[in-house]
Amino acid sequence: EHVNAEAELAWEHGKLVFENYRLAEAVNRFNHFNKKQIKLLDAEVAGHGVFGVFSVNDPETFASYVSRREAVALVHQDPGTLLLVSRPDPVEERSPEFGER
Repeated sequence: EHVNAEAELAWEHGKLVFENYRLAEAVNRFNHFNKKQIKLLDAEVAGHGVFGVFSVNDPETFASYVSRREAVALVHQDPGTLLLVSRPDPVEERSPEFGER
């Protein structure tokens, strides 16, 4: 397996670099460096892929980014915890069938 040493050592410069990381792995990296913890409540959320460069000391921005890009909702449980949970599928609005009024 190819390891990108520059990406793996980016934390030394205040960054976390994710190149197709599973969300669970990215969350573990953030939790290692921060008092504010991110929690995943289900396996479906944990398996989402993550790409990007993030500030190592800003889990809130990371969690917000993930919740905007995936089928994931961000819940602020308490001042020290961010929850990422599956967002329910939106209910599709039915359009009237041809000829219906």
